[in-house]
Amino acid sequence: MANVLIIPCAGEEIRWQRYLGVLKQLVDIEGEVLLQRTLRLFREREPGLTIVVIATDPVFQNVWDLDQGAFVSEPLSDKWMVPKIMSSRSHWSERGRTTIVWGDVWFSKEAVEIICACRGAPLTWFGRSGPSQVTGKLYRELWGLSFYPAAHVLLERACNRPIWRDTTHGESVLPLTDGPAWDAYKAAAGQPVVGPPRPDGTFVEIDDWTEDFDYPSDLDTWCARREAWRKASTPG
Repeated sequence: MANVLIIPCAGEEIRWQRYLGVLKQLVDIEGEVLLQRTLRLFREREPGLTIVVIATDPVFQNVWDLDQGAFVSEPLSDKWMVPKIMSSRSHWSERGRTTIVWGDVWFSKEAVEIICACRGAPLTWFGRSGPSQVTGKLYRELWGLSFYPAAHVLLERACNRPIWRDTTHGESVLPLTDGPAWDAYKAAAGQPVVGPPRPDGTFVEIDDWTEDFDYPSDLDTWCARREAWRKASTPG
């Protein structure tokens, strides 16, 4: 089995605004760079995993150990035309399991254990279907997905489902949804593009300290809650 982990590191930094002077994937959290933490946790859980980091900014090479996998600098698909999932298509495993997780997510060790342990199903999505009971964030998030070659065609079709067209500007755009990754999930699950996603048997719920920091305030709130939790958990 040739299992592959793909970590897209994209984003226009519109919401993050280079908070703390760095890209979101490179922010230091609890003494460890976000992307380095993801690499470490997956390597520890599955040492033989092939890892591919996809980004256009060469700064990511500074945190990447090339003898452990590959750093690929290539254009990422337009997020409104084809979800960033498809940017990694040429790196999907044709014999084993492919896992795609976003480079700007802080993963708990438990979340990585869950993701790596989910084997057998052709296609599995990982995320939180609503507000977090732990971090306090008020909306749903997708952490990534895992799939086998048997699901390649389904996933390609889901990512390329016909989208609405902005006739005023002559540009193709998605309707107001939860974002392209959620749209791909709904398409793969046979759900309407308009309306909230409905978690089904292909969706694995992860609601712990795992979080995507869209805005600086998300990180600040997470750190404050995490510190309060740590103090409450410390005897004496």
